[in-house]
Amino acid sequence: MKRMILPSINLYAIRLLLDKPDDIFFLDIEEAIPPGLRKHFLAALVLSGLAILVTPYGWRYPAHLITSLLGKSMGEFRVITAYQSTLDPQAGRFHYTTYLCLAGLILLGLMLPHLKRKRPDWAVILANLAFAFLYTRFLRTTYYWVPVFSLSAVHLLAQRENWLWPKGRVTALVLGAVIALSCLLLGGRAGFDAVCKPYDPRWFGFGISYQNPVEEADFVKTHLSAYRLGNDYSSGGYLLWALWPEMKVMIDPRQFPFKGWLDRYGAFHSGRSVGEFVREVRCEVWCIRYECRPLISWFLHSPDWRVAFYGPSAVVFVSKEVAGGEGKPLAGKGIESIKNIDQAIRVLGFAASLHDWNNARLVSKAMKEQFKCPNQKEKTQGAADWLGRRIKSFYQGDRGVTLYRHTE
Repeated sequence: MKRMILPSINLYAIRLLLDKPDDIFFLDIEEAIPPGLRKHFLAALVLSGLAILVTPYGWRYPAHLITSLLGKSMGEFRVITAYQSTLDPQAGRFHYTTYLCLAGLILLGLMLPHLKRKRPDWAVILANLAFAFLYTRFLRTTYYWVPVFSLSAVHLLAQRENWLWPKGRVTALVLGAVIALSCLLLGGRAGFDAVCKPYDPRWFGFGISYQNPVEEADFVKTHLSAYRLGNDYSSGGYLLWALWPEMKVMIDPRQFPFKGWLDRYGAFHSGRSVGEFVREVRCEVWCIRYECRPLISWFLHSPDWRVAFYGPSAVVFVSKEVAGGEGKPLAGKGIESIKNIDQAIRVLGFAASLHDWNNARLVSKAMKEQFKCPNQKEKTQGAADWLGRRIKSFYQGDRGVTLYRHTE
């Protein structure tokens, strides 16, 4: 019930704020809230404030949130996508800056009459500035601004009947065309991105994201359950679910339990101190997703590790001290039907780095059959051309380890 009641209280407060913003902003509660609801509203506000303290951490939890939001010691979190800023170039694929600018223009257009009369609606302005700042801070906090912006726009639009119900036919047609075109452009781009440029490591349709190492976890559980397992941050959630209680994982997609050494993991993840971290945690088996390119490269070049298995999501490395598995690495069946083109390119490049030409060709063939969008065809052909050159150079004596980049 708490999850339903508390958001209702907060949204009711926002509604009151936008229904009579001047009253709420200047705390004229007697006029803004009917007498029958006043005591319940005030009690809900007090209880909601106290509820955030009813945790094992007490006042330290909200204090931690505030210092994390406004502090400068966020570098250790940047390895986690959810803690990237919406203004970070790496977050450009989400188009959050476009939505930020569009929302700002909509609010500015709706507030023009207030600004011309020099009577700005400060309740709306300040609320949106605060939540817009939160929107830009982290990807994880973008959704807080959505109800504030939406209710603000509805509140302002209600004050402009000529926009809501335009009397002139031409005005109605123009407004309707602008709205329809905006929805078509935004919706069309979202649909195109979902099909032709899906966010790694997903695709359009049903299934399990390649962030979750399904086949790899099955291999580890079947053949390597007696050993200590290391893993990257994002794969830990699925590994924890799939391997418990037979095996434990090193880390999973939670920040708080690992805060004491997350900075060292960040250095490891970025490739700055891989050897030092590997020696520190003393794991005999590592499950690493293909997105972690610096880690994949380090393990591939290390004389102390070998590849035991690779699937559509990740690679399983084992220490040379682990008995068995000295032969050719095994490949998962899923590499022949990868649905995300960037993931397929990574797997193709990894198979080629092992000189596993048969499986590399299988991945390349599946890519030509699977990916039909114009931008995908170009990537597919580029990967196939690179594979052909690598095979040719291999038989000409070049036995080096090279991971493919589709930007080459």
